[in-house]
Amino acid sequence: MRRRFLTSAVDAPRSTRRRFVDRVRILTAGGDGGKGCASMFRDANVAFGPPNGGNGGNGGDVVLRADHNVTDLQLEKKNFKAASGTNGMGSDMHGARGETMELRVPCGTLVERLGLPSPSRTSRMEPPDAPRTTLAELLTDGDSILVARGGRGGRGNASFSQRLQ
Repeated sequence: MRRRFLTSAVDAPRSTRRRFVDRVRILTAGGDGGKGCASMFRDANVAFGPPNGGNGGNGGDVVLRADHNVTDLQLEKKNFKAASGTNGMGSDMHGARGETMELRVPCGTLVERLGLPSPSRTSRMEPPDAPRTTLAELLTDGDSILVARGGRGGRGNASFSQRLQ
């Protein structure tokens, strides 16, 4: 029995051919900051303990980094959101920072921002004729740009306490 192997893109069925992608529109969002904690120190020997709630962790960032091993802008999805920071806890335990999401793009990538900065987040995709602002051109291996900053973590009640004289 003879088996046929797909050796090139020409032999492959049209649905499985990998196409070269040189332009892509993506949505990015930084991670949310964690919530601060409201907690009071409790001990059998202390009548009214001080506040000891920890701060929430900052959200993660989204970074585009040029990589010479990447040949095109073929991405598995179009929406990217970095990890959120964890919440603060009692006993002055602060939340962890969200992990930074790094997207690898080929060298020579031109990064543009579509549309005008607007306070409303209702229209997430601008029309194709929206004004474009060039942010960076990633020419060499390792060049990077921060495209979405993570949110700040909330403050716990320990950060609002005043030191006694």
